[in-house]
Amino acid sequence: MFDPLIVQMKALYARPDGSSEFVGALLRPGADAMREILKGSLVESVFKAAKDAGQRLVKEGKISEDLLGKVSKKLMSDEEYQKRNEENDGANEESYGSIG
Repeated sequence: MFDPLIVQMKALYARPDGSSEFVGALLRPGADAMREILKGSLVESVFKAAKDAGQRLVKEGKISEDLLGKVSKKLMSDEEYQKRNEENDGANEESYGSIG
């Protein structure tokens, strides 16, 4: 899902002279749906893992695969995500009117 973005980031931030390197990306699939479920404790574990990942990056220069997995773990099924997205789109259309 994020592979094209990662390739771009590596190209932008890894310098050929070795003066800097791309050490990783902390990516969260479904981040836009998180605002709907921020009240849940499941989301808190994702935020904690993201904070831990940032601290590890500073201290060790890298983020472990384990922490990356915790940050990107699925918070809901694809079907539930789609349903919430459609509900949110409908609410936005009611508030702002349809575009077009």
